[in-house]
Amino acid sequence: MLHDGRLQGRRTTSGQRANIWRVYVDSIDEFRRNHDDPGRTRAADALSERVTHIEQRLSRLEQERSSTPTTGAEQLTNLRYANLRLMQISEDYERVMSQLLAADQYRQDLLSTLAKIAANYRAVVQQFHLPDVPPDML
Repeated sequence: MLHDGRLQGRRTTSGQRANIWRVYVDSIDEFRRNHDDPGRTRAADALSERVTHIEQRLSRLEQERSSTPTTGAEQLTNLRYANLRLMQISEDYERVMSQLLAADQYRQDLLSTLAKIAANYRAVVQQFHLPDVPPDML
């Protein structure tokens, strides 16, 4: 991905068997923004449409509620209104939870990648009997 330009970084050292690169975090963030999972975007759009639909229904009920005399019909309107408000809150909750889960998955992916990089670094250090501290940090 570095060689074909999808990620940006710099080569820190070169050995007989491997090149060691440092990938810029901004480059990873940009790549993830450009290559985000389209299924997640479609799900967010569908959720947004449901929230919009509920808001439209709430608006209609509020208008109906203001024009209805105080009778059993008003109680029914109040119940319908309360139900729609609860649905709206539930949709907001689901949206936020899906965003939190996506952020947590992103964090877990980054930690996993970081663990692999650290393991690769340790393997190279052991293979070539290098000091445990990178040369640019001495």
